[in-house]
Amino acid sequence: MDKHTNTFFRTSVKEALVIVIVAGCLALLINALRTDGLDIFSGPPSQTDEPTAFSDTGEEQGVARISIEAAINDFEQKTAVFLDARSSEDYALGHIAGAVSFPDRLFDDRIGPFLENTPPEVKLITYCEGERCALSKSLAEKLSLAGYEKVYLLVDGWGQWEKLKLPVEREEE
Repeated sequence: MDKHTNTFFRTSVKEALVIVIVAGCLALLINALRTDGLDIFSGPPSQTDEPTAFSDTGEEQGVARISIEAAINDFEQKTAVFLDARSSEDYALGHIAGAVSFPDRLFDDRIGPFLENTPPEVKLITYCEGERCALSKSLAEKLSLAGYEKVYLLVDGWGQWEKLKLPVEREEE
């Protein structure tokens, strides 16, 4: 390799490295600013963050699971408030008809108004998407700690609801 080619190669590698570093920093900054950004610094989820960590009785840390059949009954009888723990963007793409958007990551921002408008004896059903989604479990635990007495977790609520072709709503674009 001649001197000109070697200099060109080194300069190109340095420029590419700077671009990668700047892009990575921008990605981290944008992720940190998003309300539904990834929690990339907390490490892998612990075993208790997984819905599969429930005991055989279907209850752990004050949060009971509810079957899809029981949830449908509550929906039809209007005896529960459904809370979608997914991001606002996922909620807009589709959610259980009448469900309230309550992203787990925005709990601190939303709990005040929710407490003011929702009595502690109201039955709450939290859901997200996928059997391993821990958002609804986390939201249910926080609501229990906030004083709600009847908090239930519908594991893979959105997935089951869609599969059964039950009433859904989607935000207008």
